[in-house]
Amino acid sequence: MTLLAVIAGCGAPAGRGVGSQPPPVVLTLANANHDHAFLEPFAESASVATGGTVTIAFEDEVYKGEADAESRIVEDVATGAFDLGWVAPRPWHDRGIRAFDALIAPFLIDSYALQAAVLESDLVDEMLAGLDGTALVGLGIAPGPLRRMAMAELALGGPDSLDGKVVAVGDSAIARMTFEQLGATTFSLSSGGTLGPVDATEAQLGAILGNGYHRDLPEIALDLVVWPRPIIFFANRAAFDALTDEQQTGIRSAADQFGSVALTAARDEDTSAATDLCADGARLTVVGEEARLAWVAAVQPVYDELATDDATASVLERIAELKAQIDAPATTAACDLVEPSPSTAPTDGSSDVGFPDGTYQASISAAEMQAFWEANDTPLELRERCPCEFEFTLEDGVWTGDDGSTWMPSFFGDRLSLADREGEFTLRWRYDPESEEVSFSVLDGEFLKSHFEPKPFRRVH
Repeated sequence: MTLLAVIAGCGAPAGRGVGSQPPPVVLTLANANHDHAFLEPFAESASVATGGTVTIAFEDEVYKGEADAESRIVEDVATGAFDLGWVAPRPWHDRGIRAFDALIAPFLIDSYALQAAVLESDLVDEMLAGLDGTALVGLGIAPGPLRRMAMAELALGGPDSLDGKVVAVGDSAIARMTFEQLGATTFSLSSGGTLGPVDATEAQLGAILGNGYHRDLPEIALDLVVWPRPIIFFANRAAFDALTDEQQTGIRSAADQFGSVALTAARDEDTSAATDLCADGARLTVVGEEARLAWVAAVQPVYDELATDDATASVLERIAELKAQIDAPATTAACDLVEPSPSTAPTDGSSDVGFPDGTYQASISAAEMQAFWEANDTPLELRERCPCEFEFTLEDGVWTGDDGSTWMPSFFGDRLSLADREGEFTLRWRYDPESEEVSFSVLDGEFLKSHFEPKPFRRVH
């Protein structure tokens, strides 16, 4: 028997009476990601909705690098090691909770429009009720990014494409069931983990780009959405029962309000990642309606297994009805339709496409840096001591930093990616040929902002 089967009914005080003044409460939320910026709107809404009586404190990188991080977070919240948590629908099936299975039935929820419709319906309350009688309380479900197939070769057509292949998947019994039905061998991949010798993976476009998976698995089928990765918020039952009725209602309301923020973020990430993937050599394609229906038919045994649970069978049927009503396309533009951002670079003296080779410097006073920090609400841990002299050299396709580090730059219009073996960062740039200055805006890598953004870099030779 798992801890989820333990009824947490003893020792927790009931909600305080109406009219009493609740003391301030700090609830710790377990987050497997490297930062919690995307969750800040949830925390802010919870504070406002509870009149400032509840603060959510984040514990980031929980079980970093572990393939079973989500499952262990569920366990930790159940035991009270954390008050709150969020995970995808992936880990629940293995733990005997079937309530969220329909959300990741293969090839069913294949558009943001359908995902939004499902998560705005009364199905959410029905699914969250699946945690009744356990040590957990379901708080809400917010939309997440759509996950697609990425493969190594130009071979992604019908479902036989995966026969005999090795597929990296999230820690999910349903994912293993799905790809094994398609003839593949699977292994569980941790968030941001190294792929290893695989032929394919299922992941959202932002993760494929951010983790560099497209360099080994360049073919990505846009119209083959395997499933979404919605965000399920939940709480330790004893911790939740100790809150007042007003606090409980406020936290549930915050989880509900987070839905629109999460949906917009997921859509925007897809659009941006698609452009950058095309620029970096990925092949964003479509398999077509006939092939897509063949994939759906090939996983029918998975649906048969999921439908052995009566509640899941009912939810599957209702999602299928919503899908028929919405009839939303599942694709975004393939690479031959993606328009690059216009380049502002001159052609003479440029390094391929981009600004000219040379050594660039930026001198920043203490006052200038202080003003930049205050204008951008820069966290204390990311503030560098100044005055500062920042420098880099671009020469023959190699970027050398002032600390001697070397990076491989890739230009696409007004975007610049800097990559080494440890990671990759993306910036927007603009070059002024008259002043020979280049200015930057950091798109990812928050800790780089104080280095690149306070002042333009001037070409000194």
